[in-house]
Amino acid sequence: MAIKNIQHVTLGGKISLEEFVAVARLKVPVHFSEEYRQRVEKSSRLVQSWINEGKVMYGVNTGFGALSTQLISAEETALLQRNILVSHATSVGEPLEEETVRAILLMVLQNVGQGFSGVRLETLDMYRRLLNERITPYVPGEGSVGYLSVEAHIALVLIGQGKAYVDGELLPASEALSRGGWSRSFCPRKKGWH
Repeated sequence: MAIKNIQHVTLGGKISLEEFVAVARLKVPVHFSEEYRQRVEKSSRLVQSWINEGKVMYGVNTGFGALSTQLISAEETALLQRNILVSHATSVGEPLEEETVRAILLMVLQNVGQGFSGVRLETLDMYRRLLNERITPYVPGEGSVGYLSVEAHIALVLIGQGKAYVDGELLPASEALSRGGWSRSFCPRKKGWH
């Protein structure tokens, strides 16, 4: 199928190079298949059940390094996850092109949607909304933590920090999300893992 004829891309299995380009470059909308949703929700429920049981999961409900076996509270877990984003958003230099950032967002959705990460569907749906509503996070292109730094800059937007482009205009993330119709509670909060 010609790229220009692709109207939307549904994630759940493999996607073609043409579909990938259609999302990244032509900004066609992305949907989740029912299979995609079920895989992600199953994995998320499993991680949440382990948290409820008090199982030790490195970096999810523990500290790092010497503190890797130290369980932390649900409240501390939420703060830990936020601090991980902030501490990894260290890229500098010229920003990546919008098409590149959109491609990264799509790769995250495709990879994490395999159902092996434990991420919540609500989080992936926010990434999908960024693509579909054409809100593109501002991502400096040079960082010392590899892809983690780039992805941290993207994720910052979901908590109302950092910057994002809307119709070519660079805005504070909270304003970009407001223009996209996101409510002030754009980042769902639940007790436990985020």
